[in-house]
Order: sequence, then C-alpha cells, then structure tokens
Amino acid sequence: MSDLSICFYTDVFFPSVGGAQTVLHHLAIECQKLGHKVVVLAPAPKKTTHDDSQYPYDIVRFKPPRSKKFGNRLKLLDLYKVYRKYRFNVLHCHASYPQTFVAREFRRFVNTAVICRPHGSDIVPGGGIRRSPYATKRMIKGTTVVDEFVAQCQFMADIMVDFGIPQEKISIINNGVDIREYQSIAPFQSERPYAVSVANLIHRKGFDVMIDAFAKVGRKDIDFHIVGHGSELPDLKALAKKLGVEEQVIFHGAQFGDKKIALLRGAKVFLSASRKEPYSNALLEAMASGLPVISSAVDGSLEMIQPGVNGWLFPSEDSDAMAALIGDVFGNPDLLQKTVESTSEYIARHDWPLVAQHYIDMYRKICRQRGLVR
Repeated sequence: MSDLSICFYTDVFFPSVGGAQTVLHHLAIECQKLGHKVVVLAPAPKKTTHDDSQYPYDIVRFKPPRSKKFGNRLKLLDLYKVYRKYRFNVLHCHASYPQTFVAREFRRFVNTAVICRPHGSDIVPGGGIRRSPYATKRMIKGTTVVDEFVAQCQFMADIMVDFGIPQEKISIINNGVDIREYQSIAPFQSERPYAVSVANLIHRKGFDVMIDAFAKVGRKDIDFHIVGHGSELPDLKALAKKLGVEEQVIFHGAQFGDKKIALLRGAKVFLSASRKEPYSNALLEAMASGLPVISSAVDGSLEMIQPGVNGWLFPSEDSDAMAALIGDVFGNPDLLQKTVESTSEYIARHDWPLVAQHYIDMYRKICRQRGLVR
C-alpha cells in the first residue's frame, strides 16, 4: 500500500484551459499510476456544468469566494473537509497565493508536508498577485510554512530567491509531457508545408510578431497555422489581411486532444514569439511531436532551446530576425532534419513518468523529515 496521500490544492482547473491546469492534471495522473492516493481540491466552474467523472482521480470542488480579502479563510473549511475524508500527508499548493496562505492556517491544526509550485504569474514581478501589496503581504506570510518550493526552471528559481525564498528550499523540476501521446497520432494533411503555433490569442504570446515575420518571409508556398482562441483574434485576422497573407494564415480556433496533436505533427516547425514565458508547455508539446522550435529569447525559453540543436532563438519583438529563421528552415531540408533528430533526444527526459517520480521522491523526503512516513 502507498505511504503517500496527496492533495493538490489549486485555484485554476479544468474546464478552464491553460498550462497550470495541464501540468496539474498530468502530475495527478502519474502520481496515481505510481500507486499513491490523489485528490484535487479545485474551484467549481462558473456558469457552466462539468463532469468530473471523466478524470481518473478524485476531485472536490469549492465555491470561489466573492471576496478574496475575506473569503480565503473560508477555504480552510473546504481543505479540512477534504483532510477528514482523505487523510492526506502531502499538501501540494499549485500556486503561491492564496493556497499557501490557507496552508499556513491549516498547519496550525494538522501536521502535513506542504509543497508549493508557483505558476509564474503569481510570484513573478508585475504579475497579478505582485501588483497588490495586500495580496503580496499575505503571500509572504504563506510561504513561511512551505517545506519545499518547486521551480519549473532556473529562471523561476532565481525569481523565488529574489522574492526572499531560501535557495536551499527550492527544487528545480521541469514540466513534463506525455511523449507517447504526442507520437501516436497521425499528422494533419495539408496541401502546403506549414509552421504552427498553439497558444491563447493574447498580447503576451506575440502573435502579431509571428504574423509580421511570416509575411516578411515572402513565400506563397508555405502556410502558418494558428491554434487557439482569445481576445486578439479580430485584430490578428485584420493584420494578416493588411499584410497580404490572409490566405496563408489559417486560424483553427481552440483545439484539444487528437486534433491539436495532429496539427502539431503535420507541421515542419513550431513558432513562438512570447514576450514573457516562464516555462512553456506548448514548446514541450511541440518538441514531443517532433518539431524544432523558433522562439523569442525570453525567460525560460532561453533554458529550453539550444540553438541549432532543438531550435533557434531570436531577440524578442524582432520580426526581421524571426523571418530570417523561418526562411532558413523552409529553405534547408537538411538543417530541418538535423534538428528534428536532436529534438527527440532532448525531449526524452521530460516524459511525465520521469518527472512525476522526481515529485514523489521530494514528497517522501519531506514526509520523512516531518515524521509522516518511515
């Protein structure tokens, strides 16, 4: 029987879509596959119904508070109810705030290992939490109860140290990807070779830079497929029309599962022009699909992309430099094949079973230190 019972406590989860949700979902699956008890404490979706029976692990939903200032303490009751049923010895806070603030109160009554994996937007300077002095003060209080922090890359680890978290309490565990899933789907069939990008259509993701760069390549025999939805869709369509590439820039909307994977596997290269990117799940998924990456040289992408090995980097906002790289890739099949082969070697160490085992080893280490397991 497993000696670990894990509660993942998060403020974002499916049916809303994003990198944090995807990471937690796969980590929960893999921990359960390894024989450990798993429950996810997540907010109930707003204005929609959602069937949680589709997931292989238990989910307990809580009603999001109307006021975070006064409502976060009420989540302590939700957390304690989950504890009474599951008797978890690991509380994994999937974000710094408000989870660690609630965990601080919870551990006044219950001895449990507390792990925190910040998303990025919560602890990064300029992020939503850091813009509020009140929330930041509470986040600082919460972090004092955490036994171990997880940074998905060195970039995030450095931010945590600057925030005041002791370096010896930080473990770097990269995000994972289900490699078998991304290699088992038939590629999308297209009349012309194409580049692809998958992300929410928001300013931070830099789709305006990508469309501008694609137009500057000046080739009519290649396309650019965009997978995602968001507030910038009308402006991006207008930009493609203005630049004369509206017939070559194809918007697929949000796609999931096999459809998204097929679009990735049918492409020649993945494009990213993010203005900020702590550690991109989209880049991992692209590489798991066998694609090299052309990416802006920002944040965690600097650690993920080894130029000439699994992709290429260009200065952020520089559409001319990006256009030159796109032209090189589509104009040199030998260069493309070389990076495809080395990309497979790079992505192998990000397979979810390996990543999840790193988490399990960390959970067990902390539980032993706290006398929760032998």
